[in-house]
Amino acid sequence: MSFTPSSGFQFTDAQLALESSGGTSADVYLESDASGSPGSILDTLVEQSPIIGGSGSLITFDCASCPTLTAGTTYWIVATAGAVASWDLNDTGENGGAYNYSGSPTGPWNGSGLPTPAFEVDGTPLTSSVPEPGPLVLLGTAGAGLALALRRKARPAAGRR
Repeated sequence: MSFTPSSGFQFTDAQLALESSGGTSADVYLESDASGSPGSILDTLVEQSPIIGGSGSLITFDCASCPTLTAGTTYWIVATAGAVASWDLNDTGENGGAYNYSGSPTGPWNGSGLPTPAFEVDGTPLTSSVPEPGPLVLLGTAGAGLALALRRKARPAAGRR
């Protein structure tokens, strides 16, 4: 399933709504976009808990290399079938995503039209780094202010002698 972040962030994990017919694991990848289909693998995600057979479960997959994702760029979360019966759980009735029957995380892609799988992508927002003033600049500014204040105090007031 594809997604496009609205702001850049450091990818940390993805949560997928998965259902199993008896298997207990899935292979999940973060991939680039290749003209509207999943492209090359950017990260292999590590499953944090087994899928409970016969029922839908929200499963967290942590990043291995935790790449930085760019705002406005399309990425894909890809789950290989293996023992997973379905990743088509949602409550919206939407259809989408891409699929193949080869079990390969990089295609070839046969098409789309399956129910849109429910998932969440998490990460740490990127902060714009504004350089802090250096300690010597701050010390110099404080010293200049102190010198100016002492000079005003030492100068006799007009009309007072």
